[in-house]
Amino acid sequence: QNSFNFGFPDTDSLLGIRWNFAEGEGTVVMNSAATGLDYNSTIINPPTPAWDANGAFYVPYMGRNDYVLVSNRILKGWTQVSLSSQQGRSLKLDGNHFGKVTDGESFNPSASFALEAWVRPNAVNSKQIIVEKPGSYSFYINTLGQVCLDVHTKQDGNIQDAPPVLGKYSISAPIAANTTSYVAVNFTSGANASDTGSKEYVHQTYFLTITLYVNGVPVKTSTKNDFVKSIAVDNVKSSFYLGQAADTTFRYVGLISHVRAWSRTISSAEIAAVNALHLDPVNRDGLIAGWNFDELSGTVAADLNQNVAMQLDSNQLWTIWQDVAQGAI
Repeated sequence: QNSFNFGFPDTDSLLGIRWNFAEGEGTVVMNSAATGLDYNSTIINPPTPAWDANGAFYVPYMGRNDYVLVSNRILKGWTQVSLSSQQGRSLKLDGNHFGKVTDGESFNPSASFALEAWVRPNAVNSKQIIVEKPGSYSFYINTLGQVCLDVHTKQDGNIQDAPPVLGKYSISAPIAANTTSYVAVNFTSGANASDTGSKEYVHQTYFLTITLYVNGVPVKTSTKNDFVKSIAVDNVKSSFYLGQAADTTFRYVGLISHVRAWSRTISSAEIAAVNALHLDPVNRDGLIAGWNFDELSGTVAADLNQNVAMQLDSNQLWTIWQDVAQGAI
């Protein structure tokens, strides 16, 4: 029996098109789904002969009773490929609204962290917050048309009991207005490898590295590796904001979706996969929270981990954004 007899029935309300290629002759492939004849397809410049005499579903086998040798492919000489898609959804922020996680403690970075978002800013000539943990980091668009990360750091003072030494390190790269962009950034810090081959005492040194990605490609890396004291992100008690700063300034205008915060860096392969098919990450180890904004109603955005809901200040922010529709092969 042909395999098209199994699976979704032709009358399934969610079945858009079904071409079974079971005609065996002619140049018209019939759509058997309920959407009907309007979705029949015509074969252009068919070969001669256009149809295999044995049929696409011809599978040779031999044997008797329970002992049967069968081809390892259902379709002769073919490999089955399928594609599924999920509607893209987002928030549409107009410069008057935002999202917030009041208790931002879980967003306090350790030695490494990463941030991701799909954005389509209406303009890139003013500062606009994508996400921000005030006092620790800010991921935003600046007045020069660049996506930026600022990280606030601290080190021990130069003498005992001295206050910590505070610093700020930044990275930026161009981003376009009215264009869908996937932006991601990795931050990591730690101790440099010791010089084990030296006969002299070598003071331990420390580093930090920030890498910025736009549309799956690393566009800029900044590294400083000569710190003489360990350096860490300054973890200040604060909320986590989307679309504005803590003082309600620098509000974002445009579409935003698939926002994620990590307690680890994400690999170039993971970033490339997200950019290609917009899929949620398979490996969620270290995912603090992520929001796809699929709800389309209410004032609460659910977290992918079901742990950290985001509160929105309006129930009128939801929209369809097909640029972030998810596909799976």
